[in-house]
Amino acid sequence: MNPGISLNVFVGSPQLLRHFPDGPCLIIDADQQRLDQFRLQHPLQRHDFAIELMQGVVATENADGLTWHRFTDARFDGPWPLSEWIDLAPNLSEIDQCSLRPRPLASFLDQSGLLGDQTLKIKLWLRQGNPTELLESSGPYLQRLDSILLRYPALPPEQQIALEGALSQAGLVLSEFDDNAWIRQSLTLTELHQPAFVNALRLLFDVSAYRQLRPDLSEWSDLDLLQHWLDQFDSVSSAESMRIIRQTMPRQIDQIADDDVVMQALSSLFPCSFYRSLRPDLAQMTDLELIRHYCRVGRSEGVELAEGVLMNHVLEALTKVFPYAMYRQQCPDLVDLDDRSLIEHYCRSGMHQMVDLSEQVVVQQAQSFPASEYEQLRFRVKELEQLLAASTARINELQQTLQASLSESVGE
Repeated sequence: MNPGISLNVFVGSPQLLRHFPDGPCLIIDADQQRLDQFRLQHPLQRHDFAIELMQGVVATENADGLTWHRFTDARFDGPWPLSEWIDLAPNLSEIDQCSLRPRPLASFLDQSGLLGDQTLKIKLWLRQGNPTELLESSGPYLQRLDSILLRYPALPPEQQIALEGALSQAGLVLSEFDDNAWIRQSLTLTELHQPAFVNALRLLFDVSAYRQLRPDLSEWSDLDLLQHWLDQFDSVSSAESMRIIRQTMPRQIDQIADDDVVMQALSSLFPCSFYRSLRPDLAQMTDLELIRHYCRVGRSEGVELAEGVLMNHVLEALTKVFPYAMYRQQCPDLVDLDDRSLIEHYCRSGMHQMVDLSEQVVVQQAQSFPASEYEQLRFRVKELEQLLAASTARINELQQTLQASLSESVGE
């Protein structure tokens, strides 16, 4: 998007417009007939940029509606009665009046399809309605108002005073070249005659983050980028975006404070003792100094710390001695987990749940089996042997009785 292009918003149809300004144009008018007439006089397809026409009254919302006055000179049409104009235009006559439902400027801009570029500035051309209410109704678009051009024949004195106060409060100043134009005052570095102030701004401004935020300006000089940022309508929002980018950008180890969460995490993981054993000349350094030394020097020297980190060996050893059956017995809901998952579950949850798998507990449970289960089983086996002997003797008796009965039957 060309930085010189703005969205031109006309409140009140410009009937005598000789040529359109550069940039898309939104034209809002309370009178649909005036919009239709404008469309006939200025075929929209001939314009280089998009043009959108909307019918409505721009003002702060009013549930009771707004009384709209129409006069013999349409330039005076608006919310003010004839009594406000009698001194300025004694021949002016009122045609009629009606009640219209006003809408905020922000509502029209939200509805428009011309504001796809969030960096597009807005230039207002006002010739209809109460400009103070119009300004107040711009909502979040207020900071994007780059200039306001007043094209009224005049304003009631009280309204003129109120408008100037509202424009000043919005950060706009009267143009040196046009008494009816108010523009947003910008800070130009070339106009500052204090090099120390410019240098301070350059130190505070994060050029790298801004180039990431605006890759289309990556070829610009640092000073041009700073000026571009100062010219933005919403420099606060872009400053916040730069801060977020800065947080995700790589940092030098010396830029990280001792109490930073990054240093705390490194302190928990870094094998300080192992690194000291490799570099006895660093024995007097604190752990944090040692970490910084490794990041600055050790890595570039090719120092390998893998041998000082025993986690893989510890895990391998744990798989050889872990009491899988005992842990499954204590946690029956884990019976479907494989051995590796069982160990991981114990490391994540079991230790915190105070599950005791120490050697002493494992040995006690292993030794308790012969003194309890085995003795009970042996006693039960003896009972079964006795029952089996009694059953065998009873069977023998039954066989003898059966044989004797058969012999007696044959003798008869």
